[in-house]
Amino acid sequence: MGCVMTLPATGSESNNGAVLSRRSCNAKYAFNSNLLFPQFSILDPETTMSLPTRQTANGVVDSFVHVCEQYLTVCLNADVQDRYAEALLNVLIDNGKLVMANPHSYIARSNIMWAATQALNKWLSQGVIVDWATHMIGHELTAYLGMDHARTLACIQPRVLRFQFDAKMQKLAQMGVRVFGISKGTVPEIAMQTIEKIEDFYENVMGVPTHICQYKVDQNKDWIGEVVKKFKENNVVLGENKRITPEIVGRLIEDSY
Repeated sequence: MGCVMTLPATGSESNNGAVLSRRSCNAKYAFNSNLLFPQFSILDPETTMSLPTRQTANGVVDSFVHVCEQYLTVCLNADVQDRYAEALLNVLIDNGKLVMANPHSYIARSNIMWAATQALNKWLSQGVIVDWATHMIGHELTAYLGMDHARTLACIQPRVLRFQFDAKMQKLAQMGVRVFGISKGTVPEIAMQTIEKIEDFYENVMGVPTHICQYKVDQNKDWIGEVVKKFKENNVVLGENKRITPEIVGRLIEDSY
């Protein structure tokens, strides 16, 4: 199997993951198989020049959250992985701004494409604790509401970070200093500013809203109970510290409205 990349986002060109959705039964599930590793991949930034703004923004946000899921955890002092992640986050921020201002920038397109590959090719996760709670909850928003994957992440991630604030505070503050250049404040203050900076990047730079109510989807919330029930039946507990129970999942989705 070979890959010709046209939408930088999921890292399919260099990983063994995939997701299947079936709207008829409100299901979206991720899976991995070594059979999914491409034997070759062609990454040509020119192929992304015709992407609509929406999909370009989705790709940047999805890649950004991929990095965060492996970086913004309870794991400290993993200097190589941390600096690698921070470099990718800076690349995505800088080139996200550039591509939104100039969609035909080869520089922006090439840097985003390569960063998206690095964000989910398993290198960042080596030797560190990872999270993926945002993705697992976000999948349910796609399954029930039909929202674009990246846009579900933009809605869910800030709520996960605030709920896990105490556990992730040190890493959030580190990101604030090294990625967003925040220089003043206590560790908790910088950590909270970092979450606000992430939201600002999604909304005001990439044009991706961070609340479900901002999207043209069914605003009826009855489906949330179905998600909680499903997670209970499957004994799903999320987060690197396993604090996000099915009941908390329901609450986080509610807060995302």
